[in-house]
Amino acid sequence: MPEKRAFRETPLGNIVILAVVTLIVLAGIWLVGSWRDGGASAAAESGDTTGVSEVDVPDSGQPAPEVGQPAPAFTARTTGGDTFEVGEPGQPTWLIFNATWCSNCRAEVPDIQEVYQQVGDRAQIISVYVSDTPSAVLDYSAKLNLTYPQVIDSGNKIASLYRVMGLPTHYFLDADGNIHSVEVGTLGQAQVLAKLAELGVQVGG
Repeated sequence: MPEKRAFRETPLGNIVILAVVTLIVLAGIWLVGSWRDGGASAAAESGDTTGVSEVDVPDSGQPAPEVGQPAPAFTARTTGGDTFEVGEPGQPTWLIFNATWCSNCRAEVPDIQEVYQQVGDRAQIISVYVSDTPSAVLDYSAKLNLTYPQVIDSGNKIASLYRVMGLPTHYFLDADGNIHSVEVGTLGQAQVLAKLAELGVQVGG
């Protein structure tokens, strides 16, 4: 209407329009900030702010494991009743620290199972469950049809030796029992196969 157009073209009209636009922009900034804060709060409450689930394990009192150095040696019994020795000369080893309650760990389970089927007995693949119970691990394994070796870390003793602070954590050991590399966070199948190839593990065939 002519009257509205005339008002908008006056100095007062320009000020009113500017004020309205400013209010809209500020409201938008506030809404975005609130959304981000809410998301950050939810992540903090879940204990998962970086794609890695935090875990509290006791201090072993031993020096922290280092790449290129011998891996802390241990012997453990799997849920299937087999005994594994880790950190001793033998086969390349992929050691996975995870938990049934860790969503990031759950995301990589299909890839672990697939790699295990491809690698066969050319490397040791061992999944170590941290801060978990035998019943939870057995139920989890059965529901997901997991066939790779799994160890329940009673008292988090193994995780303590390896100074695990987040799940999942992956240790790749060479055939001499030395730490070749350490990866924290989820790994895809291609990444794992590349790591195993560096250790001389032939995949497939």
